[in-house]
Amino acid sequence: MALKEPPKLIPYWFHSLESDNRHKESPNIRIEFSQADSNNLEKAYQKLLEYDNGTGIEKPPVTVDVMDDLLFEVDIPNRKLSPIYWKGKTYEVVRGTWFYATDMYKFLACDEELSRQIEEGYQNAQPWLMEPPKNTVERSKTFIDFEDKRNWKLTGPYIGQSITYSGPNSAWLLSTNIASQLARAVMTKITNNENVGGTRLIRGYTEVEKWKKRNEEALKNKSRRTKDDSTVRKAGSNRSSPVTSRNNSMNGSNNSSPNMEREIQTQGISKEPEKSNTEFSINNYTIKDESAVDHRYDKIEHLIFVVHGIGEKFAEDKATSTIESSVNDIRRTAKEVAKLYFCKDKSQHHPGTTLPSYATTSESAYKNIYVPEGTGVQFIPVNWRRHLNIDKYKIKRKHRKSRLNLKKSLSNLEKKLKSDKEDKEEVVKKKSNASLNKEDENKESGKETSKEEVKNSKATSSDNNLKPKSSDYLKPESTTASDCSDVDDSDVDDDDDDDDFDFPRMHDILLETIPVVRTLVTDLALDVLYYMVPRFYQQMITILSDEINRLYKLFMKHHPDFKGKVSLFGHSLGSQLCFDILCHQIPECLKSEKEKVDIIKYKRSTPYGSEVSYNYKQLDFPVHTFFAVGSPIGLFTILSDRNIRFFDWKNPSMEGLTSNETLVPIVKKMYNVFHPSDPVAHRIEPLILKKKQFNKEDGEILKPNPVPYSKGGLTGTVREFQGFQKDFAQRGMKLFGNVYSAVQAFIDPDKSSRQTSPVEEEKFNPRDLKNINPNGRLDYVIQADILDNQYLAAIPAHSSYWNDQDTISFLLAELYRDMNL
Repeated sequence: MALKEPPKLIPYWFHSLESDNRHKESPNIRIEFSQADSNNLEKAYQKLLEYDNGTGIEKPPVTVDVMDDLLFEVDIPNRKLSPIYWKGKTYEVVRGTWFYATDMYKFLACDEELSRQIEEGYQNAQPWLMEPPKNTVERSKTFIDFEDKRNWKLTGPYIGQSITYSGPNSAWLLSTNIASQLARAVMTKITNNENVGGTRLIRGYTEVEKWKKRNEEALKNKSRRTKDDSTVRKAGSNRSSPVTSRNNSMNGSNNSSPNMEREIQTQGISKEPEKSNTEFSINNYTIKDESAVDHRYDKIEHLIFVVHGIGEKFAEDKATSTIESSVNDIRRTAKEVAKLYFCKDKSQHHPGTTLPSYATTSESAYKNIYVPEGTGVQFIPVNWRRHLNIDKYKIKRKHRKSRLNLKKSLSNLEKKLKSDKEDKEEVVKKKSNASLNKEDENKESGKETSKEEVKNSKATSSDNNLKPKSSDYLKPESTTASDCSDVDDSDVDDDDDDDDFDFPRMHDILLETIPVVRTLVTDLALDVLYYMVPRFYQQMITILSDEINRLYKLFMKHHPDFKGKVSLFGHSLGSQLCFDILCHQIPECLKSEKEKVDIIKYKRSTPYGSEVSYNYKQLDFPVHTFFAVGSPIGLFTILSDRNIRFFDWKNPSMEGLTSNETLVPIVKKMYNVFHPSDPVAHRIEPLILKKKQFNKEDGEILKPNPVPYSKGGLTGTVREFQGFQKDFAQRGMKLFGNVYSAVQAFIDPDKSSRQTSPVEEEKFNPRDLKNINPNGRLDYVIQADILDNQYLAAIPAHSSYWNDQDTISFLLAELYRDMNL
């Protein structure tokens, strides 16, 4: 039955797919956005369309945040998808209205220009008014007439093709050349007008889903009938030839399966329908659209800036594990552990639960801590190494040219002064000779001589005025604007006019042998050497502070309602840079509203014995928690001959800030997490505690607090048993202490009353570890597997934190431990 009006067109949005190990990058491979993202994009598109048509009052935003964790944005006018918080590739975005079939189960969105022309012809042909054929006889009588109204010729890049509309939601893309028309006539005759020999087109993504579902059901029915037929044939063959049946069963063959595969292949249907693209990679960011609950719009409780350490340049050059992909591993691991080890109900959350001081597992340690399924934590990578330009020792052309011009000016001045001196000597000699020859004549004509001397004096004064001054020689030669403009780094070393200003690059001083090893050592180790050089150290802390502030402002622009806590997660050298910045911050409680301080100048001793003044920029937000993983903070603090103390947040004062002998990080909570085999990591507690607190009376030292184990297996079983023993022993000791106190109170009640006195407020101790986090410990060690070899584990240990469940579970637990939900 014909329709009175065209069906409602429901568009769907797609984006191009990044190449991976299985697919080559192609503009035809397009992946659908999630349903929520597609709806948001369509709403924003319609608002922009209304504004362009003059019906909108205020211009709506042109970008929409999309994908998991809303870390990407779509520029709707330009149809581009790109990451928000880091530099990455951009990908094509398509608003799909018409779709073409590649096989029975896969439909791809047509280009928007092609879809526009198809929709224009659709509105002109009005195929929804067509009466569908009632039987095969009427269907066989129909034919394609290129002069028919339901045929629409394409223009522009699609010239030579036409569209034939076969129904209210379907059409065919055909070619108008003679060969294609002949082939189409044959195909139409064979298939009884069900296939006209072109490319099938479907209008609207909802119709595509219906089409795929219908084809999948047809495939199942076809497979079921084929299986029943094969069962009947197999039963008949068993009755006729049991020996053959037994041989076939022993060989594992099935007589009907080749026929079934051949029948399926002849129908153009694959054996199994290709699954929808639910997992894909874009900009090193994995996205899964499996959950029906959209946690992206959950309230963000914590914002964490993740700062990389050494080796980022090597990772970018070799396209390996960059900071962006590493932070993606953190996000993925955080969502996994949030479902596994934390309580599921908010009522089970116990604020203030401290971490056990003995080895245990994550299931028992975090059972009273609630973490939302979406984690409520946003991780943003901070790439400071990319903005540094210290790999090439160079001076820009304009600076070098000014210095070269100054040197040339000085040489010109010397030459001019020398020539002037010689000219003056010659003039004096000539004057003396002339005066001797004309002495007698001048006596007779004194008046005329006086007149001539006056004239000569005037001429001499005029000559002196014409000579340039010595300061003029110091002026550099005039240069054009192009000479002073910046040039590429490759052009800087092309100036061979002065060897004194031709600086080599880093690769110029490397030996030619074992280039792979030398490049690896250079890219990994040089960052530490740069940190020790004052001028490079100033660049590092300035760039890191600017980048964190920039990302914070960008995040607040996209999340204006954010009122959560901001933390730092520093790895390797990145943790040291974060620590230096935190030690030179002014607490929010001490900042003046009238005078805003952006930079603090601080003098710091260098390894060469001198003092250098550094500028530390202030962050635009207070840092609540600082996680240092695989950190060399303890090493660099020892080398600088200083110690670490804590800030008194209850009674703040300027006296408790960083000095020449003490480092005071301005942070509420701090944790130093490390793998026991990490060669870069060092402890921090010995720099804070007194010697008698760190070295016990029995000769043992205070060991780092173990992080709960969450990897299961034999090690998990052993740790669980050890934790049960320790927990049972502690509970027994606590019970015994309570019983002893009750007995003492019953025997001598006066003594207990005398011992009870008003509790005085404890004085702040800057060396007390309880002032840096509620657990009362700063160093936390990841529990190694029982069968691990510490020397072999040292190789991957330093880069194992990104997807380590123990580290990420500990991070989430410490973020939500004190929250009142």
